[in-house]
Amino acid sequence: MPRPSIRAATHDPTVDGLIRILAGIKFDCDCREQLDTALARYSKFSDLRRRKLALSGARERALRLSGLLDLLKDLDELPASEPDHSVFADMADLFRDAATAASEAETLLRSIAGDVDRL
Repeated sequence: MPRPSIRAATHDPTVDGLIRILAGIKFDCDCREQLDTALARYSKFSDLRRRKLALSGARERALRLSGLLDLLKDLDELPASEPDHSVFADMADLFRDAATAASEAETLLRSIAGDVDRL
């Protein structure tokens, strides 16, 4: 029976360390195959957990973006002659916050996209 595929590097430093340490140990029994299987399963579980957390984080940023876009609708009502210029700074801050949320969501989703070939 072929050995399970254990990735050389996962996104979990603990798993990476275990794989490096245990890969160098020579076992005189069939437990090597069981160990390799267990490490492969844990590695997949760890990566799936990380992907779920990243997706959850992206969804949270999407909700935040939705709320910010609702607030930005007030821009339609804002006259150029607004005497309180701090309103313009507040609107600019909303755009900055939206850009930050979008950038964070992109980073999270790209971290998952990079894993597609590893599934």
